[in-house]
Amino acid sequence: GGGGGNSGGDGSCSGSGGISGRGRGGGGWFSGALLMRCGSGLVAATLIFVPVYPPAFTLALRLFGISGGEEHSLGEVVSYKLDYWLSTSTTSKPVTLALITVWVFAVGTAGLQVSRGDSLWDASWTALQGVGFDWTFIIKDGEHAGLSARVVAFLTSLGGMLVTALLLGIVGEAISDKVDDMKKGKSKVIEADHVVILGWNSKVCGMVRQFSLANESEGGGCVVILADDDKEVLEERVIEVLGSLNLQGTRVIIRGGKPFLISDLLKISAHKAKAIIVTSPDDDYVDAFSLQAVLALKALEVKHTEHSRLNGHVVVEVNSGANENLIINVGGATMKIYPVVTHDAIGRLMIQCSLQPGLAKVFLALLGFEGNEFYCQTKPEWTKHVAGQKFGDVLMRFEHAVPVGFRRGDRTVINPSDHEVLIEGDQLLVLAEDNDTYEPGPAPQIVDDGVVPHYTEVKRVIRMLFVGWRRDIHDMLLVTDSFVPPGSELWLYDDTPVDQRMREFDDIGFKESSLQNLTVFHHTGNSGSRRHLEQLDFSRFTSILVLAEDGFGKGHEVLVTMMLIRDIQATRMVRAKKMTNKWRSKLSTSEENLKGFGAGSGSSGGKLDKFGLASKFLQVAGSAAEEKSHHLRSAKSVTVVAEILDPTTRRLVMDANAGDFVLSNEIVSMAMAMLAEDFVLHGVLKELLWSADGNEIYIRPTAQYLHPGERLTYYELLRRARLRRQIVMGYLDREGTPVLNPEGKGEPRLWEELAAKGLVVLAEDDGCDDDSARWCRGFSWHSVRSC
Repeated sequence: GGGGGNSGGDGSCSGSGGISGRGRGGGGWFSGALLMRCGSGLVAATLIFVPVYPPAFTLALRLFGISGGEEHSLGEVVSYKLDYWLSTSTTSKPVTLALITVWVFAVGTAGLQVSRGDSLWDASWTALQGVGFDWTFIIKDGEHAGLSARVVAFLTSLGGMLVTALLLGIVGEAISDKVDDMKKGKSKVIEADHVVILGWNSKVCGMVRQFSLANESEGGGCVVILADDDKEVLEERVIEVLGSLNLQGTRVIIRGGKPFLISDLLKISAHKAKAIIVTSPDDDYVDAFSLQAVLALKALEVKHTEHSRLNGHVVVEVNSGANENLIINVGGATMKIYPVVTHDAIGRLMIQCSLQPGLAKVFLALLGFEGNEFYCQTKPEWTKHVAGQKFGDVLMRFEHAVPVGFRRGDRTVINPSDHEVLIEGDQLLVLAEDNDTYEPGPAPQIVDDGVVPHYTEVKRVIRMLFVGWRRDIHDMLLVTDSFVPPGSELWLYDDTPVDQRMREFDDIGFKESSLQNLTVFHHTGNSGSRRHLEQLDFSRFTSILVLAEDGFGKGHEVLVTMMLIRDIQATRMVRAKKMTNKWRSKLSTSEENLKGFGAGSGSSGGKLDKFGLASKFLQVAGSAAEEKSHHLRSAKSVTVVAEILDPTTRRLVMDANAGDFVLSNEIVSMAMAMLAEDFVLHGVLKELLWSADGNEIYIRPTAQYLHPGERLTYYELLRRARLRRQIVMGYLDREGTPVLNPEGKGEPRLWEELAAKGLVVLAEDDGCDDDSARWCRGFSWHSVRSC
């Protein structure tokens, strides 16, 4: 019993010791590692279970205050809020990627901790490797891990691949968006003293070409275009017309944006530009775009700091002359605004060029930066030759330039009186090849007696044909009426019904009865139909104007009309030639037969009288046929002037020689580019191009200044022209090519042969001797002389 007791006691003690040992061992089951593994397993299960199981996901969303309603389910609400967040937040993609990364990392860490019994640090590092940059850790540790650890490692690696794929996608998309933004021109322009062109129309490429020519001697410049269009599309247009975005060193930078937004103007550094050109869309008849752009420039100048004030002047294209003063008033006194009424300028030039063949070539040679152009400047070393001298004396002191006026303060005087005295500070306005190629010299010796021959042109009635219709046709009628003599005729040919034309005239208050020298005839027909055009007798007209119906895309219609007119003229020429040859042959045969019959008829006087009458009848018929043939052949000499807006179509017409003169937007582009380079020329170009008052350019015959066979120097010829208050700027040679600012001014020349097509003069009127013959202004003296 004692043994047992002892045994029992021992057993009890042993038991107690065993229980105590199990207690300590059992305490290992509830240690920190076990708790960590259990917690990790619970976290892993929660992270996996909640997004997958809808009820759990719904419960989680409700904890954050997101729930559905009676009309919309929870899924629709979540989808709506997620869509709004992704579309409006710039950080939605990085945040989404970060949440997915954290979720995969947390699940991986908890799973590895549960499956392998790693510490939190070790499991986190291993999960980070699997998620971030080492998907092969499962191969390295797989042989020492159980199945559960391998599954967790595999899923972690898959999650890491997903995260990496999303990261690469987001980074690639961000880079792609940045490149697209750069292609679309959304970056800021870091330039100064550049030229800014706001908007886009058919004149922009011509202006860019002129700027490249102007800056070629200086190594190039920079032209920035801001237009509300796709940048790549505009670049393709420039390359298509000009061939490159880098012309003679001039860089062309295009940005997409709205020219009337201040933020976009600051983006192109408009406030630092030396000149800003505001273009007007081809279909903007009320100049709304130009007004908006000027208002934006005004706001940029007023509301921003001194660093944002405009540095240069503003050249504004205006389609309607009625808005010219409005544009100036909107700009205010602080902005230097120079409007250019382009639509009126083209219409006026078309009328002048139709009455003076060769004038279009003169304007093309005069404007732009090729050859001779206008310069306005003064230099200190010129003071003794210019200041205090009369303008008539200064005219004779330049060997390599032709003075045409001066600028005093803000006023430009063109073709002043010879007695006008220049004062110190006056800028001399000259026609020269470059601004550094001329300087005043000593006065030349003039031995001419100054006797001007009396010259009066023969009266000639003008008959003009306008093919097409323009919204300002009434203005063209008024301008034409001021250029032609009394009794002249103008025919309007278009498919617009006559009653509609009258309604348009009534709407603007225009009456045909207000025309003093011109009678208007209306004819309805399709200008693109040969059958309709053949109804017109082109030989009765002195000039034909083919008008573009307001719009850039009408150039092909003008081309078709011009080609049809020329082809009809050529067909009639061939027909006239055949008819003349036929009548000549018949007349010759009939005369031979009559002579033979008369010789063998003896003294039969009655028969001879009859045959004599028949012979005379044949002669009269032959003369009539000859006259008709000459009448048809004269149709070829009719001047055809076309208005073509598209420069590509213009080149086609010139290459095909379809028209005598082609006026396009190129002339306006040249004028606007010249104003951008030097705003001082605004008064000159306004007076010459679109103003009805002041001086104009004429093509005058040498007979108006010279006696037959007379040789004079340029200075002597100029002195004779000054007796009529005119300035000889150059001449047209036998080919009709203008030669401006001729060289060798001191050499005597036979101007009758040199200036075979006339002299180019600057005058306030036509210079006719007889005041009653002032109607001859602008006429072709060749056609008058032949008449």
